[in-house]
Amino acid sequence: RYCHIDNYRIMLIQTDGACLDNGGQGGRIPRAGAAFVYGPPKMADSGIKEITLEPENATSNRAELIAVIEALKYSKEWDIDCDKLVIATDSEYVVKGSTEWCREWAMRGWRTSSGEPVKNKDLWDSLIDEILGHKFCEVMFWKIPREWNSKADAAAKRAA
Repeated sequence: RYCHIDNYRIMLIQTDGACLDNGGQGGRIPRAGAAFVYGPPKMADSGIKEITLEPENATSNRAELIAVIEALKYSKEWDIDCDKLVIATDSEYVVKGSTEWCREWAMRGWRTSSGEPVKNKDLWDSLIDEILGHKFCEVMFWKIPREWNSKADAAAKRAA
């Protein structure tokens, strides 16, 4: 886990998802992976977790969401107290979905502004459950530039 330099109770996890042949375009079977980075290389409890996803319904957006869900699940295993858990991702879909769109979708019965059903609702439900499961820790989302997320990106591509 990354910690704030002045406050070890603020932690950072970087996440990313990747899908090769996104959505099975061109008749190809998609290969997707998700990953998260939870600490600098010199820390004893640091590392990278990679998750290979089933090709059924594999898309980049699903991989991005699964990376965050798995990171939140994993963070519950740490034997530490935290005040804030920051999810850093280069996915605008995850950040805006988590911080803006989710509330609006729920108020519209999980429909988009155009009236279409929200895609990946199963994963959005899981993500909300994981966030709410961090009762004593505020979960925050940061949109970071892609170049700042290179470790998680490489791991997600390896997992795919």
